[in-house]
Amino acid sequence: MVTGFPESPRNAYVKSIRVSNTEVLGNRIHVAVESDGPMALEIVIGANGGQLSGTAIGSKGEPLPNVTVLLAPDVPDRRELYRAIVTDAAGHYHFGNLSPGSYQLFSWEDVEPDAWYNPAFMATLQYVAKKVRISEGSRESVDVNAIPIQ
Repeated sequence: MVTGFPESPRNAYVKSIRVSNTEVLGNRIHVAVESDGPMALEIVIGANGGQLSGTAIGSKGEPLPNVTVLLAPDVPDRRELYRAIVTDAAGHYHFGNLSPGSYQLFSWEDVEPDAWYNPAFMATLQYVAKKVRISEGSRESVDVNAIPIQ
């Protein structure tokens, strides 16, 4: 049964996934065909996700077009919460439909795709991370200094 789905999924995000009253969001789910009793799968969609926008800034204070901006959750095993985007011609970025929580914001002039999933790579960059807190329905604006090509 589908109930209460938002009219527009523009700012929707997965708020919760529960199996038999146990929260499983962020975990792998294996549902056995046989069950000792009734089992319910409940997926809660939040209709008012947060938004984050800003500008990637170069070493001389200039906006940087075509650089990667990454929003990474403070909980690294929540891969579904990672968001990466390339800045526009004016150096701007925008993330929508964000789940509430604590994140780290990064930008690179050049980075290998998906390098951020490597914990060793990310551990070397904690000193440049910008901490960001997203609340339900919030609209945050944060500029981020791009890590130069090494």
